[in-house]
Amino acid sequence: MSGCERYIGMSYRFGADGSDGFIDCIHLVYGCLRVLQVPTPEFKESWYKDSAREIFRDINRWGKRIVEPRYDGDIIVCPNEETRWSFGVTWKTGLLTIAPSQRVSWTPNTLVPHSRAYR
Repeated sequence: MSGCERYIGMSYRFGADGSDGFIDCIHLVYGCLRVLQVPTPEFKESWYKDSAREIFRDINRWGKRIVEPRYDGDIIVCPNEETRWSFGVTWKTGLLTIAPSQRVSWTPNTLVPHSRAYR
C-alpha cells in the first residue's frame, strides 16, 4: 500500500513514527501529508512537551484555520479523553485518527468531533 490507507489499523504508541508498526497522531498526520505531497510545518520534538498554545501558534504560522475539514490533507484537532486533544487528517472524505481502540481508523468527516481544523 502506498497511500494513507497503510496507516489504518496501525497501533498507537506515544512518539512512534510508524517505522516499527506503531504510530502517534503527529506522525500519522505527517505521514499522510507526505503521501499527499502537502508541505508540512517543521516538526518539533518539543511539541510532546509544549503547551497547546505553543503548538497551535506554530500550526497557525503554517496553515490557515478553517471551519470544516473537506479536502485531503486538512488537519483536525479532536478531543481526546486521555491527552485532552489529538491530531487527525482528512483523507477520502473521512478522517484518519487514533480511535479509542488505540488504532488508526478512518471515519466519515461528519462523525468525528473536532475543535479546530487547518488547511
